[in-house]
Amino acid sequence: MGIGQLTWDIGREAWLRQRPFLLYLKPTGRCDLRCKICNRWQDKARKSDEMPLEEIAEILARFRRAGSVVLTLWGGEPTIRADLPEILAEAKRLGFRTSMCTNCNSLERKGPGFLPHLDVLLCSLDGYGEVHDEKRGVPGLFERVLGGIRLAKGYGHLDIKVWATVHRGGVDQVEPLAGLARDLNVGIEFFPVSPISDYNDETVPTPEELQEAFSTVKRLKARGYPVRNPDRALDIMQSGRRFRCNFGRIAVHLDHRGLAPSVNRLVFGMVTSALFLGSSILLSMNVPPVLFKEHSFLGMQNISILGIAGLGTSFVLGLRLLRDINKSGHLD
Repeated sequence: MGIGQLTWDIGREAWLRQRPFLLYLKPTGRCDLRCKICNRWQDKARKSDEMPLEEIAEILARFRRAGSVVLTLWGGEPTIRADLPEILAEAKRLGFRTSMCTNCNSLERKGPGFLPHLDVLLCSLDGYGEVHDEKRGVPGLFERVLGGIRLAKGYGHLDIKVWATVHRGGVDQVEPLAGLARDLNVGIEFFPVSPISDYNDETVPTPEELQEAFSTVKRLKARGYPVRNPDRALDIMQSGRRFRCNFGRIAVHLDHRGLAPSVNRLVFGMVTSALFLGSSILLSMNVPPVLFKEHSFLGMQNISILGIAGLGTSFVLGLRLLRDINKSGHLD
């Protein structure tokens, strides 16, 4: 797919048809690092939870027919999937522009199998040298990232970008990383660490660090370093102010478990709602057996036991549903 055709397809779906053009697919929840910034490695993700290749292929076909034109794989770590080459090959066959975010831990070893089917390679870096290794919890990772990028450079069709994090105490890493991207002749984008409650609070940059870091990024971009962040995005991240995100309008996110968790939550919510409604009717109609039949208690009389029990149960189930949605968990 050429850039002109891609631009037309994105504009058609996003602005004319008002449909998402970007599909974010997490093929696995498993991760092979121990990051201080991200806690996905702590999830009890299992291979048995993952959609098989046939189901992924069917989902890709459905989203392509619905107008999606860009596929981005993330995780977990996508390269853990043994059938990653087949997933990307199927996406290309269907006409997707393919991209993938990876920690590059096994890129040099596994890359030849899937890089021919990839259009955009997004390589994560949290710092230069041992700083990156310390943040990711794996010694020697930085050198493996460099080895993987150098391998990927041999595939002339690939657009390679470094996705670099700005973390607390890491303002001094901005210029070395931008210089590394320049030396490797790849693009680079900077993003602040996203807070994860009770996990990475000590790595989230302060407002003062955001100001300094993104001021440096803008200065380096003006000097010709290969910074790919749009100027408006850099202004927003530097200020730390809230902004309206269009992600929900232009993109769909699909978990490695497929649609099952969403369907489970939907059915669970419907059952909870039905239980609440039915119990309310039982209470309003004083359906026996009842409490306080002869004498009132705090102004209550003839309270349906089935109704009050059902109402309490629906309340507990509703709280559980809200908790699981908030944790992005599933109810199977």
